[in-house]
Amino acid sequence: GDVAVTAFHYHDTRSGRVSNGCLRVDEAAAHALAALPLGTPVIIRE
Repeated sequence: GDVAVTAFHYHDTRSGRVSNGCLRVDEAAAHALAALPLGTPVIIRE
């Protein structure tokens, strides 16, 4: 089914589990994600 991401965080120095669904990305990734048109599918891989 469809899913949604609650938030993207960058420059977060904490380690381990700190949320229930947010993704931590670096600053470059945050800018790239912000540039995508609303509704663009994004696939997250470990």
